Amino acid sequence: MNYLLDTSVLIDLKKGKGAIKESIRKFINLSQSVPSITFFTFSEYYFGSIKEEKQAEAIDFLNQFQQITITMPAAKLFAELAYKYKAKGIVFDTIDLLNAAIAIEENMIFITSDKFFEKIDELKKIIINR
Repeated sequence: MNYLLDTSVLIDLKKGKGAIKESIRKFINLSQSVPSITFFTFSEYYFGSIKEEKQAEAIDFLNQFQQITITMPAAKLFAELAYKYKAKGIVFDTIDLLNAAIAIEENMIFITSDKFFEKIDELKKIIINR
């Protein structure tokens, strides 16, 4: 199975938080393939590196992962999910829902430490407790 990593997981991996880091690495090692990130996740993580003036270090770290972009079917799915959940009174951050749509469309397991992804029924996910 292929894994798609959320920005929260990248931050935890980089900061090296003990149990969290080991849990994430366990799932990555099980996949036997390079985990992926979206260009949205790339952008979020890189944005955080600008404040710390560590852009080159961030690029080196991000380049460890396969980078995928959104497809037309995933873009349509994003719109359908946004409509569905908004009708239920649940609103997601745009980037988060775009990442979820990509994971669903690509049949990937999304690894995150953000619990609000539990609300997306269609998403195969692993939520790691911080």
